[in-house]
Amino acid sequence: MFKAYGVGFQERDFELVRKITKVITEEYVVIKDLRYYDINLEDTKDSIVFLFGSKASRLAKDISTRESIFLPEIKSLYQKEENESSRQSAFKKLMLLKDIIENKNTVDTVSETNLIDPVPDTDLKDLKILEQTLVQKNINKWISTTKNGKTIQISIQPEPSETDINITFAELYALRYAMDILNINEWMIVYSNKDIETKD
Repeated sequence: MFKAYGVGFQERDFELVRKITKVITEEYVVIKDLRYYDINLEDTKDSIVFLFGSKASRLAKDISTRESIFLPEIKSLYQKEENESSRQSAFKKLMLLKDIIENKNTVDTVSETNLIDPVPDTDLKDLKILEQTLVQKNINKWISTTKNGKTIQISIQPEPSETDINITFAELYALRYAMDILNINEWMIVYSNKDIETKD
């Protein structure tokens, strides 16, 4: 079941909420204004929940859900020039949630999302959203493939892997910061060859 909550929805907002949730599902979405409902009394444990705005997010901090997505205030998601940043941020979160839902039953949480080799072409904010989502689901690693066919594992805690690239979120953040600070546009990964034995 899909449910959406916000605080202070106007009548016209319900249509936009339905358009936004269609990115994830064609199923009917229950939409409620938390001025009139106590979300802690709602049955959400088996639901995918969309939360619009900081007030709704605060009210929902203790609820149990199948999946949750925290989106900006609905008024900042209308198609206006000044809302472009909020709309793009919301879309990225929705696509990440869609990816998680579609792949949640795989053993190693493999994602088909294309990544730019060797660093995901994603800003740090999106990487932190991914990390937070994994923590909430008690999952340590996220595995995907790059555009050139290399496998990559990004983990919260270091974990052995047979993937071509194995990196933690902390290492990835440090790398992205270094690239920004040093104005590095390109770099190369030197893959270790596990079959090579060194001789004295």
